[in-house]
Amino acid sequence: KSLALSLTDDRARQWLPDSGIDKFMLISMCNDDRYITQYTANLLMAQRGLFAPKFRMVELVIDGASQGAYLLVEKPQTVLARDSVRTRVIVRRRTDIQGAAPELKYADDDEAQALAAYEALVGQAEVLGGNKLLAWLEQAMDLDQYLGWIALMSALESGDFIDEVYF
Repeated sequence: KSLALSLTDDRARQWLPDSGIDKFMLISMCNDDRYITQYTANLLMAQRGLFAPKFRMVELVIDGASQGAYLLVEKPQTVLARDSVRTRVIVRRRTDIQGAAPELKYADDDEAQALAAYEALVGQAEVLGGNKLLAWLEQAMDLDQYLGWIALMSALESGDFIDEVYF
């Protein structure tokens, strides 16, 4: 089971010395058959400038019993909001088969306005095509970085690559 973790003392600096935040995720590695795929994906993304959060492998021990290998990662939305003044909205898309709404992870303003801005982005992308779509996307987002990220996640079959490619 993956967990969210917030630390209120200096222990955060012991676990990730270069980290400047206190919100982390402990990602269970039990579905990673060699316990290295997600770690390797994070390393490759970091080297390409596609993944800013700090991370490392840890062993989770509860009441003296090992729970196995976990990936300790700064919360990505916290890092994005901290590191980029341009970040206004972070939305995690879900596979829309069940009609699930996008999951808002961060909004610098009103949540309803943030989701409306996301829906407007998707709506505009759906009505354009060809060179007009390409030019609009290059203005609306860092398209090269996004496509590089999708390519890497697809090649490695890492993370939520299936629904990310759907976008």
